[in-house]
Amino acid sequence: MTAIYKNVTISPDHRVHMDLEVPQDIPVGEVQAVIYLRVPHQKRYDGDKAVEILRKIAQRGTLAKAIPDPAQWQREIRQDRALPGRDHAS
Repeated sequence: MTAIYKNVTISPDHRVHMDLEVPQDIPVGEVQAVIYLRVPHQKRYDGDKAVEILRKIAQRGTLAKAIPDPAQWQREIRQDRALPGRDHAS
């Protein structure tokens, strides 16, 4: 099976007209063609919205303000757990 990808336009009469070049290894004659129509994602970039979000992030500050000593913070929150398959009685 050979896949051919081509962007096409749907005409006002809701038809697809396309002129495709087919690879030379496909024999001349009747073939079965399957067409999948996928509407492209059309979300536009909103630069003003991005700037607003980045400003909010900047106003929050960094973790350096909330966690001045990361190593000490890690020691405080770290919880040792038993390892699976190990005998826990000492």
